[in-house]
Amino acid sequence: AMPDGHAKRAAEAVSGPVLDALGEDYALPAEGAGIFWLQAVLNHACVPNVSFVKRDEDVDGRVVLTAARDIRAGEELVHSYIDEGKPLEERARELRNYGFECTCQLCTAERGAAAGGSVGVGTGERRGGRKLK
Repeated sequence: AMPDGHAKRAAEAVSGPVLDALGEDYALPAEGAGIFWLQAVLNHACVPNVSFVKRDEDVDGRVVLTAARDIRAGEELVHSYIDEGKPLEERARELRNYGFECTCQLCTAERGAAAGGSVGVGTGERRGGRKLK
């Protein structure tokens, strides 16, 4: 636990409103909670180039960002908000909870294949998605 003092009050000033906004649905019993700013700023991709790993032995709350493949200099780091191994319709339903419809290359290719086209798989990202109203 963080000792009382200026640093604790500053952390509570930032995290308090965020945690309050989450509401009671997120009030789950746990040994701890965290806000991971790096995960929060990365866009989604159905074919991600990074993933986050939380190992049981990391008791300090550390989460490690791991490359899923070689990443070119300047290439955006993207991770999957959902289980990308699920079928298209399940992925689409889960991503609607994030407020967008994914139009990445994978989703577009799978929709095309369902409509009788061919499937070509590449990477995609949230930025290419359409925001839902």
